[in-house]
Amino acid sequence: MNEDDKLVELYYAIRKGAFGFLQRIELKQTVDPARWSGFWLEIDLRSGIESSSPTLQLVFEGVQEFRIGEIAGLVRYMIEITCIKDSQMEGKRFRIMESEYDAISFVCDSFTVSHE
Repeated sequence: MNEDDKLVELYYAIRKGAFGFLQRIELKQTVDPARWSGFWLEIDLRSGIESSSPTLQLVFEGVQEFRIGEIAGLVRYMIEITCIKDSQMEGKRFRIMESEYDAISFVCDSFTVSHE
């Protein structure tokens, strides 16, 4: 198992479907053409609707093919992450998609996962 597969496995070990309420989504990019390599995206998901609920933080770098659909209120989103490093997508290592409502999808170079 390589490092990319281990990172995806870590995400699923932490998540286990417990985190799904969208608290925050933030998309950034550099406007310097010489340094542009995709967007930077941060998503915070809570395990419940209470403000004291634990939070899962996902940070994605090198985001491309970004698509966002309808974002509803207090629904539970299911973010799926797949390693695609062996595909023909140059430099992109992960495919991310929300599987319940088709609310978001993209590919990226890297990501980090943490929880509070």
